Amino acid sequence: HEIGHNIGLGHSGEGDISVGTNQYQDQSGNMGFSYSQDDTYMCFNSAKSWQLGWYSTNAITIDAGGVRVYEGDVAGVIEDPSTMNVPQVIKLNTPIGDDFFLNFNLKSGFNNGTKEGANQVMITKTGREGNFYSPSVLLAKLSAGGSWTSDSVFNGEDVTVTVNSIGARANIKICVGTCPVMTVSPTVSPSASPAPTLISSSPTGNP
Repeated sequence: HEIGHNIGLGHSGEGDISVGTNQYQDQSGNMGFSYSQDDTYMCFNSAKSWQLGWYSTNAITIDAGGVRVYEGDVAGVIEDPSTMNVPQVIKLNTPIGDDFFLNFNLKSGFNNGTKEGANQVMITKTGREGNFYSPSVLLAKLSAGGSWTSDSVFNGEDVTVTVNSIGARANIKICVGTCPVMTVSPTVSPSASPAPTLISSSPTGNP
């Protein structure tokens, strides 16, 4: 926890972080409460992971004016970023600097001691574009079948996150505004697993 402060990380909270000890209540990672154990096996939440840049090669941004839809897997932080092509951290970018961040809190390996939200999709919020010291707030812990919708802070639209399934990875769908309807033609023979889907805004900027 204190080393985290030394490398520029703020606290990880939950609820109203101006009240009491709420600024430490996000116990999914090391910037919540400190523990008296010598070897707490936890990493950091999605906002802190974005700030540190450790997963920058496997990070994507969802934005009302850019990529508006993602459907596919999210890998846990314990996977080696150099060996895969799916995101580990996702930024839901607003135009106001207070942004949302998403990851899959896989309880395994060096994250085996996570104390909250194990094997769930976690959504946090922080300021300063997620790039500098700022407290974060845990907003949602989603299991398979769960969903979360933001306020309408994406140029007047909201964002919906839906968890399709959870296993060694989480499979999710993120949409700015109304999710587009994807039409798939039937096939006679079995097909390979679908690749992640990224959909950008149209040239007119309309959904």
